[in-house]
Amino acid sequence: MHSFMALALLAATAPEAVILKPVANMYAQPTTDAEVVSQAIYGTNIGVLETQPGLPYTWGGASSFGYDCSGFTQMLGRRRGAPIPRDADVQSAWPGVVAVKREDLQPGDLLFFGADAGHITHTGMYIGAGKFINATTWIRPVVQICDLGDPHWTRLLAASRRLK
Repeated sequence: MHSFMALALLAATAPEAVILKPVANMYAQPTTDAEVVSQAIYGTNIGVLETQPGLPYTWGGASSFGYDCSGFTQMLGRRRGAPIPRDADVQSAWPGVVAVKREDLQPGDLLFFGADAGHITHTGMYIGAGKFINATTWIRPVVQICDLGDPHWTRLLAASRRLK
């Protein structure tokens, strides 16, 4: 089995971060939010999450020291083999993605937030079951799993895209 660099992720309800580790059965169906995140990032269930110190939101961040929203989705895209550009508005308009309707979202799709599709200010990755992972300052400045049903995110969702 391949070994992968640790990826810290923070669930919105947990005060601690979680880190991705390889598991024996990489073809098992995901059963937890943590495994769904792994499925979305890698296209297969290769990891489970263990509790570790938190990963902060860092404006302009694009490393394990901290991420901002577009640095985080850029890293997730690169782990899937897609050379995603850096900024959220640029990611939304990038020719390596295609538009997808909200009702057709699949784990791994990119979500873009802002006043409208022409004014994107935030991004995250859909992980299934109405949830997405993102680096945000909303509620707490950390990488976290959020619910698209939350009125804050529902109001701001402006576009969704799938990697080609």
